[in-house]
Amino acid sequence: MKRMAIYALLLSGIYSCRKNDSGQTGPTPPEHGAVREKGIPAGDAVHAKIGPAGGTLATTDGRVQIEIPAGAVTKETDFSIQPVSNTLPGSPGKSYRLLPEGQTFAQPVKLTFHYDDADLANTSAQALYAAFQGNDGVWKMIPQTTLNETDQTLKVNTTHFSDWAIFAEFYLEVGSRELKPKGATTIDIMSPFLLAPLTPGAPMEIGNHYYAEENAKNIRNWQVFNEGSLNVAANKRQSTYTAPNAIPSHNPVEVSVEIYNILPPGVSRPSATGKVVLLTRIYIVDETYFFAEINGVSQSLTSIFYVEDDQGITINGNIGATTSSIMLFLAGHNTGHYPYNMDQIANTGVAVYNARPGEGYVPAYSPCYEDDVISPGGITIEKKEKSGDVEYVTGQFTATVYREEGQCPGLKIIKKSISGRFRVIRKSE
Repeated sequence: MKRMAIYALLLSGIYSCRKNDSGQTGPTPPEHGAVREKGIPAGDAVHAKIGPAGGTLATTDGRVQIEIPAGAVTKETDFSIQPVSNTLPGSPGKSYRLLPEGQTFAQPVKLTFHYDDADLANTSAQALYAAFQGNDGVWKMIPQTTLNETDQTLKVNTTHFSDWAIFAEFYLEVGSRELKPKGATTIDIMSPFLLAPLTPGAPMEIGNHYYAEENAKNIRNWQVFNEGSLNVAANKRQSTYTAPNAIPSHNPVEVSVEIYNILPPGVSRPSATGKVVLLTRIYIVDETYFFAEINGVSQSLTSIFYVEDDQGITINGNIGATTSSIMLFLAGHNTGHYPYNMDQIANTGVAVYNARPGEGYVPAYSPCYEDDVISPGGITIEKKEKSGDVEYVTGQFTATVYREEGQCPGLKIIKKSISGRFRVIRKSE
């Protein structure tokens, strides 16, 4: 035990003694991870009764799946997954409360987290791990998280339940995602301190967030793609992007940076390169705009507007001069987040991508002989404002949209990932 304590002390010393190129020590790391509030319910839970024979349970959006092996429990147990608000900074999406909380298992339970392209905004798949929040309120990262970039999954084994989420070891924090021409914003590399455990490979407590890397030699190749300029700070941890004098022909612009030697002490990950490329997107905007990404390809929409009636808000935009379009519908009138639902019930949303006439994609589908699948994400109205006689709505959305081909049992599901930001003007009815 004494030897393990010495190992832990040496590992923690790597963090407390990091120096930058000027020879100054970085921020003193905390002795314990940061205590954060527990999340609050943010959607409907899914349930399943699973006994000694084992079984599986997945969220309707397909983001999280638990596999209970045979012999994990001795009697039939009510399992559930409850989406909750995420209190872990830099973590993409929701967190999930696995119930019964505090339950321990005779055999490890496998957790699978699915991420999508929208989750990689500001971070990299190589920087993603699974994390859980303990009863003490401290989030802990699991070093043995298995990453599969082809399937876009993170897998981890656990013998207990609590709140879980995807954790980004590194990410970019951008001051403003929309700039007028000639505007400027800062871009910071962010990462938390990870406290070394007594046992190698055990969960690592997540501390408060600081600049990611004191050694400027590990930060390389800040770049801007398309138009605008970058001014990189001497310590390389921050850059300032300045927009061009006019709205560029290609929107959004992209800023990237490479970070080397990223693996935490004691972490060995198959397929890890020891390097991440962080990329963020910044939109150069006019008074109104509607930008979207479809399977990672940027699109600028035209003929953009919104209408509002008793049923809610409809936002529409055409993709260039083509017959393609994106339509968003919200069953509500207020600012806030509207998750997707199979039915147009109050405070939910619908995102429709019309690739061409007769080829539409929607954020849900009904697989053969199984429960409905509903897209993760949703539509967020950030601001409703009036300037004189003109009204604007500002917000963003992310969705996985689906199109069904054929019939059961040979039903084929085609899916696409869409996301975007908008500031649209109200159109008279």
